[in-house]
Amino acid sequence: MNGKEVAITSARAKALLAVLVVAPNQKMHHGAIVTRLWPHERAPYYRVRDATRDFGKPLRALLQASNPNRHCSITLTDWTVDYLRFTSGVTEAKRFEGLARMKLLQKSLDEWRGTPLADSDLEKFDLSEERRTMDDRRLSATLDLLDTMRTCGEIRSFRVSVYDALSRWPHDVRLLTLVSDVFAEDNSGAHASAFLADHIREHGDPEGRLAGIRARFAPGMIGGPPQVKARGQLPRHRQRLFGRGRERRFLSETLVDAEGSRIVMVSGMAGVGKSSLVCRWAVENEDKFPGGVLYVDLNGFGAVQPEAPAQVLARMLKDLDVEPAVTTIDGLITAFRSETAGRSILVVLDNARDSAQARPLLPGAGCPVVITSRSRLESLITREGAHPLTIHPLDRPEAVAMLADSLGETRMRQAGHLVDEIAGLVGGLPLALAVVAARVAARPAEAVRSIRNDLAETKTRLDALSYPGDTGLDVRVALSYSHKGLSDRVVDMWVLLALHPGPTISLAAAADMADRSCSREVEALVAAHLVEEPVHERYAMHDLIRDYGAELASQLPQGRAEEAVTASFEFLLQHVWACDRALVPGRELPIRIPVSGAVEVPQTAEEAMSWLDNEYPTITAALRKAAAMGAHRYTWLLAMALLTYQWRRSRFADAERYLHAAADAAAQVASLPDQAMVYRMLAGSRWNMKKYGLAESAQRRAAGLSERAGDLRGVAYGHVGMAALYLDQGGSRRAGDEYGRARVLFQQQGDDLGEADALSGLAQVALAEGDHDRAIKTCSAACDRYESSGDVNGQAAVLAILGEVHESQGDLSLAAATYDLAISHYRAMTRHSHEARTLERLAGVLQLDGRGEESDQALTRARSLYRHIDDKTGLARVEESLANP
Repeated sequence: MNGKEVAITSARAKALLAVLVVAPNQKMHHGAIVTRLWPHERAPYYRVRDATRDFGKPLRALLQASNPNRHCSITLTDWTVDYLRFTSGVTEAKRFEGLARMKLLQKSLDEWRGTPLADSDLEKFDLSEERRTMDDRRLSATLDLLDTMRTCGEIRSFRVSVYDALSRWPHDVRLLTLVSDVFAEDNSGAHASAFLADHIREHGDPEGRLAGIRARFAPGMIGGPPQVKARGQLPRHRQRLFGRGRERRFLSETLVDAEGSRIVMVSGMAGVGKSSLVCRWAVENEDKFPGGVLYVDLNGFGAVQPEAPAQVLARMLKDLDVEPAVTTIDGLITAFRSETAGRSILVVLDNARDSAQARPLLPGAGCPVVITSRSRLESLITREGAHPLTIHPLDRPEAVAMLADSLGETRMRQAGHLVDEIAGLVGGLPLALAVVAARVAARPAEAVRSIRNDLAETKTRLDALSYPGDTGLDVRVALSYSHKGLSDRVVDMWVLLALHPGPTISLAAAADMADRSCSREVEALVAAHLVEEPVHERYAMHDLIRDYGAELASQLPQGRAEEAVTASFEFLLQHVWACDRALVPGRELPIRIPVSGAVEVPQTAEEAMSWLDNEYPTITAALRKAAAMGAHRYTWLLAMALLTYQWRRSRFADAERYLHAAADAAAQVASLPDQAMVYRMLAGSRWNMKKYGLAESAQRRAAGLSERAGDLRGVAYGHVGMAALYLDQGGSRRAGDEYGRARVLFQQQGDDLGEADALSGLAQVALAEGDHDRAIKTCSAACDRYESSGDVNGQAAVLAILGEVHESQGDLSLAAATYDLAISHYRAMTRHSHEARTLERLAGVLQLDGRGEESDQALTRARSLYRHIDDKTGLARVEESLANP
């Protein structure tokens, strides 16, 4: 920029810049940008603004990204970017004729140096529209230049320039027409015909249009390519597709527009709509294949026995009006590939079982072919260069749109309020949506509620997804065809994964359930699209596949299913407990520690929090399943082991939910002190949510249980809990009394850590009462005990209190330094919510101390943390502070 290189470190910022530069000085809606920069996820619009922050000040000065209309634009002059110099030069050239025009066009095209947007950092973004726009403009300018050279009689320059253009656009009809006309004018029609023949042999004629050009120069030679006899071979599918825009573009780019391999391997789970997508796309694009469409249902998965490859080849050759000289399988393969090589025929091989079934049926080089299968046919990808395309279930809005369209206006008026829920219950699977639509259409309007109820229950869901008398509308039947082709070991693995609480499972947890190494079986399930691997060695299963797998549990040896579920609970409990001990060393729960090496113990608090972040949905699913099964030990212990993480991530509502169930479970199997501990933690969760009445009720319940058990430590912590409630509601005197009683009990037991907790509370009381000297003295005493106990969290909390004391005294520098120390402790523990709140206090002190830039830095860090933990209230507060310093 201005002759200097501008560094952009973020790949997404580079992609955003590319999108805006291709359309400079124009407004682009954030929604259009999101589809390009986050092509495989639903990203909120504010992330566009986040991406611009990596531009640096020079570029941000040219950018408008934050506005109420949610659009983004960049202001550039024509000479700032090489691409703009090119487009401006082409526009300028159009004002001239002859040699002046030619020179300006050549100068503009000289701006192109290599392939645009070819940076490896940009591969994960969908910049296909920008690349297509740029390539179209380059081709248009090249054609203009070549035509101008022809007009000016610059044939030597024409010949030099044309070969680079032909290698870049070998199938462009306009270019080939221009070149062949020049060759015919400069030499002869035979010379042009020979040139075209050589070009077709080298590059093929995928659309059958180059042969037509050649026919102009040798009309007696060609009668046009032989045409496929059979028409209308494609099966009829529903008239509309929902949500498959990306997939349709991929098919078009690979089968119509691309050079090189024109083989697409479409795969996905049963009922996901592979055949519907391909057949609908083929109908929409039939005009792109003048040679016609050959369609074959290979019956790889289904009730009908698949045809032998020789039978399929013989039928397709007959459709092509070809009599093979040799009728052996090799002779048929040779005849089919020779006849289809370079032809503009689309071959659709639907429902292939495996690569061995599909490979003999592949057409000749250059002929487009699309194969669909429930399995990812890996060897076709690696050996034949097939382009893989995985089809996933529909997103919720797309599934709702499909179901609403199927039901029609009348049924939607009657049952529309349930459509969104139903779409979610079937996981967006198109086959399941079609079954629901058929069942709703055939029954009274009131029946939709009972269908919804059946779908909501795991035991009746697959029954609800079956239309009587039609196996084509039966999800269970469709899944059974996937089941039949698997080995016994793979099926057993499917069942075990289905019994796991979900929604995801690590490979280590799967091996623990199987009691053996199982990577090969899991890989087989992934290849069959019965399991997904969203991240490395972490697997997810669609709910309907899980339901079918659970039905297969009856095939396991007696007691094996219960044993596997227990193993999944125990695996999670041991690992959560190992993480909790890394977060709070010395914490006690009645959980047996396994032999060394059985559990991977995190070495740091950050490692522990990261593991829990990844596993949290699975752990909470296990808690719900344990409660539903009456597995009391896991219901209460897993909830208690998870509590530290939940509090540090401010997941207090979740903590309350699972601790409520834990209290009931603990009443069945735990001791009185442990029951009291559960109620204290339940009270703490409610206190954090300002539910003071419910929190006090739980604290009193805990105190009663502790007194019945004679548990003095529990009684002491009951006083700490009541004191926190009083202090939070302005009752500093009553809070001081409760903290005092707690301290005495902790001292009697020699419990330094408990006394530190009481002292920390007394320091807060002193601060609330304005007694700064007492607050500082009490903080010092508490900190000494926390340090001797190795409790970093307690030290951080006391430092935060001490920072408030110094702030109240007006000692801003000392307050800032103290807050900084507390923040470093919270950061080391990854206590994001506490770090963010302390950063806000620090920012306020820095602002008062005249250190505005440092204050903004603290608020920016707090904003990032609030976004990470999805704390909308904290985020709004920080945004307001940044906007109004």
